[in-house]
Amino acid sequence: MTTRNNRSLVAIDKLWNKYRIRADEWKKKLLLQDNKCAICRKPFSITNKPYVDHCHTTKIFRGLLCRKCNLGLGHFDTTKILRNAWLYLEYIDYERQTGYDNTTHPTI
Repeated sequence: MTTRNNRSLVAIDKLWNKYRIRADEWKKKLLLQDNKCAICRKPFSITNKPYVDHCHTTKIFRGLLCRKCNLGLGHFDTTKILRNAWLYLEYIDYERQTGYDNTTHPTI
């Protein structure tokens, strides 16, 4: 067996052992996502590899993300925190565009 085949088998075993995902599920998700990150939509490549996104509570496989999006999403473990971060960035953009300078941000 070649080294490449050994690496493929190791990767398939890791998918199952760590995430309980079969290789065909991974391939199907990759196809459904058009070989792109589910968040930023950048195409996957040798330098932009797909990472498994899964719920840390339920362990359910949600999709494939690029490294940046996977790391970013990992810091926002609830939709409420993610929504607050989005609202914060929207508010900062509003301040920048309008020149509005308020030292207190709205309660989110």
